[in-house]
Amino acid sequence: MHRRAGRRLLQRQPAGIAVFRVEFDRWIADTDERGMSEHVQEALAELRRVTAGE
Repeated sequence: MHRRAGRRLLQRQPAGIAVFRVEFDRWIADTDERGMSEHVQEALAELRRVTAGE
């Protein structure tokens, strides 16, 4: 069971790293001083929409 969970995590890892990199840059450049978590939540919502085909 742990091996399957590990494989799933590794398959999702590149997307998570990409989200973090993009949102970190946006967070640094943000003039509205929103928190990093807000930026990450927006990116994850966008990733969900894209992967769902919306």
